[in-house]
Amino acid sequence: MTNQSKLHVCIPRIIPFQYQMKAAALAFYEDPTNRLMLPTGAKEGLADVGGPGLRLGIFVKKKWQNGRVLKCRFLDGSRKQREKVEEKAHLWEQYCNIRLKFDNYSDAEIRISFIADSGSWSALGTDALIEEWFPRYQPTMNFGWLTDDTNDAEYERVVVHEFGHALGAVHEHQQPNADLRWRKDAVYDYFMGPPNFWTKEDIDHNIFERYSIREVNSTDFDPDSIMLYMFSGEFFENGQATNSNTKLSAGDKAFIAKMYPKSVTPNNYYTVQVGAFKVEENAKRMQAELNERGFGANVVQYEGGLYRVQCGKFERKEDAVILQKNLEEAGYQTVMKYY
Repeated sequence: MTNQSKLHVCIPRIIPFQYQMKAAALAFYEDPTNRLMLPTGAKEGLADVGGPGLRLGIFVKKKWQNGRVLKCRFLDGSRKQREKVEEKAHLWEQYCNIRLKFDNYSDAEIRISFIADSGSWSALGTDALIEEWFPRYQPTMNFGWLTDDTNDAEYERVVVHEFGHALGAVHEHQQPNADLRWRKDAVYDYFMGPPNFWTKEDIDHNIFERYSIREVNSTDFDPDSIMLYMFSGEFFENGQATNSNTKLSAGDKAFIAKMYPKSVTPNNYYTVQVGAFKVEENAKRMQAELNERGFGANVVQYEGGLYRVQCGKFERKEDAVILQKNLEEAGYQTVMKYY
C-alpha cells in the first residue's frame, strides 16, 4: 500500500444531527432551490424529516445563491501559502457565476487556516453559515499539509478540491452514480491504521456511503474529477486504482457551470407569507421560530408598510404550493404572494 500511504485524503466535515434543521433553513434561505427533500417513506410534513441511513438525515442541497460574491479570509499562513491558495481557488470562477474575494473580512463566509489540524477539509457549501459548528473566529476550511515547499500540482489538487466542497460539490466516490466495487476488508485495515485511525463508522461514512440523488446535483460518475481522490487498486475487487487527478475535468467544468450558470435572466417569483406585523421585533420573533423549525424565513418591508414574514422564492408556483402545504400542516396560516 506504498502509493496510497503517500496520498493525503480529505476528511468531510458533516454537520451534526442537532444542527441539521438549522442548516436546512439557512440553505433554503440562501437559495430556495435548496428546497427541503424528504427521505423515502417519510410523510410530507416536516416532523418526519430525518431517520436512518446517512448521518445527513435532512435531504437538502447546499449551493449558494447564483451570482454570489463569497468573502474569503485567511486566519493564518505565510505569504506564499496565501498567494498559492488564492491563485488556485480562482480557477473555479472561469466556469461558474460565483466570485471569490479575499481580504481581512470580519464576516467572511470562507475562513481559511493552515494549522487547525494536520488534515485538509472544508465545510460543504452553505454549511459554513452554521456558527454553532463553524464559529466566526474559527476556520471553515483547512490545508494541514500545504507548506511553502509543497509543489504546484499538489496545491492545485488540494485547493481546487476543497473549494469544490465550499461551492457545494461532494466527493465523487460518494455521488449517487458511483458504482465502485470495494474490497471492504482492505479499506478497513488501511484507514483504521495511521495516519487516519478512523473507526469502522467513520470509514463507512467517509468511504462507502453514497449521497441520495435528492441530496446532490449529480451527473454521471467522472473518473477524472478533481473531487475524486486516488485510491489504491488494492481497495477494489478489480485491482484497478482510481485516477490521481490534479486538475478540473471537463465534467467538473460542466457540472459547476450548470450549478451556477453565468447566463441568468431575472424572473418574478412566488413566495409564501406567514405573517405581517407593525412591530419589526414581532416579525423577527416569528422569523426565528420558522428558521428553527426548518423553514427559511425572511422579513421584508415594502415602502414603509408592514413587516412581512415570508418563506421561499420560487419561479414555479407548484414549488411554492409544496412549501405552503408544509407550513399549513405545521400550524401556520399562510397566503401566497407573487412579485
